[in-house]
Amino acid sequence: MDLTNPLLLILGLTVVVALYYAFPDQWRRYYLFLISLVFLFLATPQASLLLVLLSLFNYGMGIFIERASKKRWITTLSIFINCIVFLFPRYLNLTGTAAVPVPTNYLIPLGIAFITLQNISYLLNVSRGILPAERNLLNFLLFIIFFPKITAGPIESARHFLPQVRQTHPYKAENIHQGLFLIGSGIFKKIVIADRLALITDQVFNNPGQYYGLTVVTAVFFYSFQIYFDFSGYTDIARGIACLFGYDLSINFNKPFLAENINEFWSRWHITFTTWLRENIFFPIRRFLLRQSNNATAFLALFIPPLITMLASGLWHGLKRPFILWGLYHGLLLFFTVLLNKSKKPQNPKNRWGRRLTTFGLVTFGWFFFRASSIPEIGIFLQSIFVKSTTFHDLLLDIDAFDLVIAFVAIPMVMGFEIYLHDSQKAWNELPAVIRWIACLAILLSISMLGVYQPGNTEFIYAGF
Repeated sequence: MDLTNPLLLILGLTVVVALYYAFPDQWRRYYLFLISLVFLFLATPQASLLLVLLSLFNYGMGIFIERASKKRWITTLSIFINCIVFLFPRYLNLTGTAAVPVPTNYLIPLGIAFITLQNISYLLNVSRGILPAERNLLNFLLFIIFFPKITAGPIESARHFLPQVRQTHPYKAENIHQGLFLIGSGIFKKIVIADRLALITDQVFNNPGQYYGLTVVTAVFFYSFQIYFDFSGYTDIARGIACLFGYDLSINFNKPFLAENINEFWSRWHITFTTWLRENIFFPIRRFLLRQSNNATAFLALFIPPLITMLASGLWHGLKRPFILWGLYHGLLLFFTVLLNKSKKPQNPKNRWGRRLTTFGLVTFGWFFFRASSIPEIGIFLQSIFVKSTTFHDLLLDIDAFDLVIAFVAIPMVMGFEIYLHDSQKAWNELPAVIRWIACLAILLSISMLGVYQPGNTEFIYAGF
């Protein structure tokens, strides 16, 4: 099912959802599991068997860990095997150690990066006694391969998702209304804004050294919004589809560009991933260092946890050096944020926008590391900013001016709406009905008239992870 083709998505979902509610309650999980299997097979037919086998392995290991007396060693071994399945095919060819090219289409299932984190979190929760091992195989498999979230998350915890699988989900009209709105909102973010920004950012970032000054600055500025609208658009679609079936997936973005410091940014951006990093890397390392109880470890407890956590974040995205540099960059920013918060007086509420713009600028600068394909390429882009100042003349020779205009108009409109909701502390459902209807109509018209419908721009950025 093409999640970015509105016609195919709505038609496909209409049939799938209608059949779902036509089944008795006790059969709906089986039907949803079958649909998820079909979706997985159609998306990555060669690697779907590996993902099913990995899921069966983790199902069995969860029960084994719960019963075992030496939980730590068994849990460590289980996590190691999950990491090997994730890392081996992805990095063997990259490091040049494979004598024969690895058939990655057979070894990299759809969404393996997100699924690996779910599996590790589940095993750790069982080992720590936070969660009982799931005995029902169907429930566990549906938790892993539930099709709306399998491509790019959210990274659901078993504590949040498994109880929903065990429940019945009767038809509710409000679920359909909410689901359709989220799907429409996600498609709008993806094909009207993100894909149009991609036409500009790809032109600049795929041709390092060809553009200079203002053009490069604008490209990285646009990339900030491209990756936000692309990823949050997918999350909206995933949450919307899940809502049609009565399931509630976790919120993954909460107006991140309104954050007033880097720490707050990461509590608003890719929330399920940030939560996973904090629970399983940051806090365990911090607790270990604080137990040492001396001045040196007190400082290290501030410095080491964010650095290792964000380094792990960079490595999760890929072994490319720019990803590692991006992770270290954010680790240092988090460390300095903590130091500043310890030394500064209470923040002045009147300077809120100064802090927001500073945080946005720091995050946006970091996208140079994330988007570039190599360290030398990062140097080329940074140098290009200062070599000479240019207008958009050179860029307009290669792209349509209409794309630039739409980008400059759409971003302030959508962000202005987010700012209004944030600062007024209002939720979407609390807005007057006339405003909601106007917004829905504007979304539908924009999708039909302003969407970018071309094959090269349909893949979600985080589907590549």
